[in-house]
Amino acid sequence: LKHLCYWAAGRGQQDISQSSFGDISDTVLFAHGAGNLIIAKALQSGVCNLAPSSNWFEVQDGDHLSRMAKWNRDFCEEVANDPDGATLDAALDEAAAKRLELMGTGAPKSWESEERRQEWYSWRTTWQSSFSD
Repeated sequence: LKHLCYWAAGRGQQDISQSSFGDISDTVLFAHGAGNLIIAKALQSGVCNLAPSSNWFEVQDGDHLSRMAKWNRDFCEEVANDPDGATLDAALDEAAAKRLELMGTGAPKSWESEERRQEWYSWRTTWQSSFSD
């Protein structure tokens, strides 16, 4: 939700740790499928707002979302009850921090240098292999 509002309302110019990002203005939001659920939740929770100068076009057939809702509920329940959940959360936080560190001043849009990008891919490969059993 925050990422949607960060880019749609803040145009990537605000601090992503903010609790809200104001109005999405002069924008056409065109969303398909689950993207509509993300937009709806962001607007409903007040992370951002849709200004009168913007429009939201919702495109979907609905059937796949019904199946997706059950899968999401089951997945979230499984993850919430996973004894290794905290370890996985910590590992994902580590990866996110490392990526930002290596992106440098270009984050989140571009790599500071090709060398830093290659260093990320090397680090990520090693990191991913640490999860193999």
